[in-house]
Amino acid sequence: MASGTTMWLHARVTSGSQTVDMGTIPKGAYVVRGSMETRTAWNASGSDSVRCGFSGTPQAYITNTDVSSVAVHAVTLGASIGLQTVARTVQASYVAGSGTPTQGTTDVYLEIFIARAP
Repeated sequence: MASGTTMWLHARVTSGSQTVDMGTIPKGAYVVRGSMETRTAWNASGSDSVRCGFSGTPQAYITNTDVSSVAVHAVTLGASIGLQTVARTVQASYVAGSGTPTQGTTDVYLEIFIARAP
């Protein structure tokens, strides 16, 4: 049985802070899962999405998720879930289909497991 530490990265994305640094995932860690909860519905004139990833791959951990209603969202995990071969600074970000939102708040969570060396 593997032993180690589980930690959560968290960010609150708002209409005033549409891209937020969540923290750094160390090399060798495992990204286990992610989740989102919208507390205030977003109101851009087009689609409203939040995603989670890193520079150059903004949907690496959680792909674009519709945040136009207050809910705990079912998210689709991105292709970079699992073992991390390099350290990464994680960002959560809002994407408007069109228009600029005047309201919106979504909490983004990412669960990380760091194994202890045997």
